[in-house]
Amino acid sequence: MSYNVLLYYYYTPLDDYNEYFNLHKTFCNKYDFKGRIIIAKGGINGTLSGNDVDCKAYINFIYSDNRFRNLEFKIDKCDSHCFPKLSIKLRDEIVSLKVPHLDPNITTGKNISPKKFLEMIKHHDTVLVDV
Repeated sequence: MSYNVLLYYYYTPLDDYNEYFNLHKTFCNKYDFKGRIIIAKGGINGTLSGNDVDCKAYINFIYSDNRFRNLEFKIDKCDSHCFPKLSIKLRDEIVSLKVPHLDPNITTGKNISPKKFLEMIKHHDTVLVDV
């Protein structure tokens, strides 16, 4: 059986994040997923492994909510589960920045293509910071 790892995050207001958390947990418990999902008032962040069929069902579940229609999954193939268990948690932030009132949908960097990124890091005056 073939497996996938889904990596994703998406900033969007979730005023019903407690309800969405419960809905998400109920859905995921019907499948054989392992990994970590964080749900907060500001969106969702996850790294999840599962077989091809289950991952397709999860992607369809996410896209069935219009708030996530622009979410982009990074998908990699793997031979088996990559994580020991499934953890779905409610948190204050999907990425712990500890910067109150920051809206990454408004205050953000500029998106660049992979080709442009590779061109930029070839220059000696480019500094790459991975936080």
